Amino acid sequence: MTEQVQNHEQAAPPYGQMLKLFTQSGLAVLKNRGGVRLGNGVSRARPVQSDAVLPQEADAVVIGGGNIGCLTALTLAERGLKVVLCEKGAVAGESSGRSLGYIESLFADPVKLEMAARAKQQWQDMHTRVQGPTGYVKTGSVTGFLSEEGLAAAAGWLDAVKGMPGIDGQILTQSELKEKTAGWREDFVGGLYQPSDACAEPQHFASSVAEAFRAKGGQLFQHCAVREVLTQAGRVCGVATELGEIKCHFVILAGGAWTPYLAQSLGLDLPQFMAFASIGRVSTSAASLDAFELNEKLPLISAESDIAIRHSSHNSVDICAPAVRLPITVSMLKNMPKLMQAMVAMQGQFSPVFDINTLLFEYKNMHRYCRTGDSPLQQHRVLTPEVFTPPLQDAMQRYALYAADNQRTFQESWAGFLTTTPDHMPYLSAVDSVPGFYVGSGFYNGLTVGPAAAEALADLVMQQTPKIDLSLMRFNRFMDGSPIIFRN
Repeated sequence: MTEQVQNHEQAAPPYGQMLKLFTQSGLAVLKNRGGVRLGNGVSRARPVQSDAVLPQEADAVVIGGGNIGCLTALTLAERGLKVVLCEKGAVAGESSGRSLGYIESLFADPVKLEMAARAKQQWQDMHTRVQGPTGYVKTGSVTGFLSEEGLAAAAGWLDAVKGMPGIDGQILTQSELKEKTAGWREDFVGGLYQPSDACAEPQHFASSVAEAFRAKGGQLFQHCAVREVLTQAGRVCGVATELGEIKCHFVILAGGAWTPYLAQSLGLDLPQFMAFASIGRVSTSAASLDAFELNEKLPLISAESDIAIRHSSHNSVDICAPAVRLPITVSMLKNMPKLMQAMVAMQGQFSPVFDINTLLFEYKNMHRYCRTGDSPLQQHRVLTPEVFTPPLQDAMQRYALYAADNQRTFQESWAGFLTTTPDHMPYLSAVDSVPGFYVGSGFYNGLTVGPAAAEALADLVMQQTPKIDLSLMRFNRFMDGSPIIFRN
């Protein structure tokens, strides 16, 4: 294992280093205002029809209509369970419908590759499985490097994970890279090409999975917030929704950024934090969301100039500026000792930002669970971050400079959530203290690993042995004395 990979397994930093980083971050906070405001928005995903009458009972209730929730509901329905899927707003209304659409495992810690590899296999049959538009195309991916140091780091990662599942990457020379990025004007010294990577269309994927779930006999209810997970004698017995109660044996919580809030209904502390990223779309013509063809051009990451692009629908190009904004929240401050390992490891990937309105919003609506009164889940059906304009404009200007086709025009921009945990590993686990309760959350790359994560959750529910090792994703790992080890 190379030094690069070993560095991912360091223990949490000492207090002095934590204080120094926090002080440095504090200075950055004062310089980097903006890009973290939250507000009610609208879904970008293709609309899906809901069912009409809430059932009184089911085998399982899945909370959350994003990629993980929809796939888990579909998997359980395929296995013969009576399943209800409850979504407070619209299917894929928040983070799942707002991603860039990459399906990849570039530069991931070795412990994450098993799940990513299994998911990549499942993705290849996804269109047949859901019988609806997913936008899945096995494009491969290419990352270009402007410096020899960056290229050497990529080669080091590739050497460290050689022979592991799902890894088929290869280092490209400058001339080989130019062949694959024809028309791109940046002067790369070389690149990393991984043929097994792919793309999907976030505005269609979860919607198609939800429709497949209903076709299998599952029931979907949108604008149906789950207000509380109910228990009897310490075991799950149902959920209380805004439309009524549903008795059930199993509850799977896949609520994205809202997962910690709902976990509090059971008295559970689930450390998780959110970050925001912005994407812009340029196009030569207006794109139709109802009839699209994914351009099979390679998605491209320009590693050192912070541009990631994906050819999307009808000749449009989605451009992401990986200047991720990390809002300072009450939950983040409360869990600072646990989060510092992630902050040290990712300090070049995001900017901590203080905004009093965001802090108060999170404290009032997402940090404090309330059993009485109007649920924040009902007040914020589709919660969206503001677009952080400066780096996105810069990325789009540089794209216009670097890309040979300079006739493209701006079409739209949007922002979305990224959620993660103190060790940058998701929760994919039963909760032993509450039999019948399962959590699938904190997926920084939920689109990529969604199929394998949903399969694992279904295996847990049905008391079957999961196909992948879930030991590092167990719910109680931050409470049982285990060291916090950051995994990129």
